[in-house]
This record gives sequence, structure tokens and C-alpha cells, in this order.
Amino acid sequence: MIETLVYESSRIFKDRLVDKESKSRFDKLLYGLLKSHLRFNDQLKNTFFISKIVQGSSSLVQGLPPLGRIGKQDFISMIDQAMRAYEREFKAMDIHMIEEVLDLVAFSERTLS
Repeated sequence: MIETLVYESSRIFKDRLVDKESKSRFDKLLYGLLKSHLRFNDQLKNTFFISKIVQGSSSLVQGLPPLGRIGKQDFISMIDQAMRAYEREFKAMDIHMIEEVLDLVAFSERTLS
């Protein structure tokens, strides 16, 4: 539950910050508070939470799909497979998997689900 809280608060607040210095200060503040109040020592680097990977599980909130944790490399592989399937049926897409694209795909998936 703490990991989901950290991830969502980063998406809601950190994503609105414009420069790396501000994002770094946000991380220090967030992880400092988590460490002192909740004894949470992990840093969620290269981690995404999406609902697609936990189908069949029961949700904590009725009517909402549960979120599942996936690593960056597994997430890239999942997107690459989906893009290849799309390209076979429709047209070629020349998209490079940079951090911003991964964040946008994860955001879109969470929003649509």
C-alpha cells in the first residue's frame, strides 16, 4: 500500500515539476518523510504500477481494478510486444522508449482502466 501511495503521489505532484533539481528535492522530501514516519526505506526507481498485469485479482476498492508493480525492463518488453502486434495489423510506429513515453503509457493505462 505504501508503494502505491509513493507512486501515485509522485505522479500527481512530482510530474508537475519542471526541472530535475525540483524533482530531486521532491524525492528527498518524500522519502525523508516516509523513512521517518513509516520506516519505508525503498526508493521506487524504474518501477511502474499498472492494472493490466494483475487481472483476476480482487480489488481493494469495489469496481476499480487493482494496481500491480512491474519493473522498467518488463514494462518496456510488454509495450514492445503490443507495438509489434499493432504494427503487424495497421502501420509502423517509430517510437523510442524514453522515460517520458513510459510515464505517458503508464498514466494512460491507469486512467483508462
